[in-house]
Amino acid sequence: MKKADQITGALLLALSVYIGLTGLSLELWWGDEGPGPGFLPFFVAVCLAILSIMLILNTLMKEYKDENNIFSQEGLKLLATLIGSSVVAGLLVNLVGMIVAMGLLAGFLVTFLAEERKIITSIGMAVVLPIVLYLIFRVGLDVPFPKGILGL
Repeated sequence: MKKADQITGALLLALSVYIGLTGLSLELWWGDEGPGPGFLPFFVAVCLAILSIMLILNTLMKEYKDENNIFSQEGLKLLATLIGSSVVAGLLVNLVGMIVAMGLLAGFLVTFLAEERKIITSIGMAVVLPIVLYLIFRVGLDVPFPKGILGL
């Protein structure tokens, strides 16, 4: 895992430089109107660069005792579950709406991927995450969500 983390950190750092330079080539701020088109990419790149450097430094300072195969049967099963459930949630968006689909996805992932499977945590995530997404995107940013048969 040490080598994989170092390579991942280096690739993400290179990606952050590219994204940052692209963001700088656009306007970062539109005077009194607020952030320009380069604002989000630039600051995402800064955050990604900081996290990439932290990952690289962590691999240099931490001792790795065993090199686990990242493509173990268990790991591939978790990856397939994550990708499959995300695809199903994406397909459900037009049927049940974005809010309900994200709630179902959050509840499913917490239930089946968490180490401690507590029903209250699963229900909490299935309810809280869609509410938070709704408040941020629909109320705060006025981004319309696809509505399903329930009108949500």
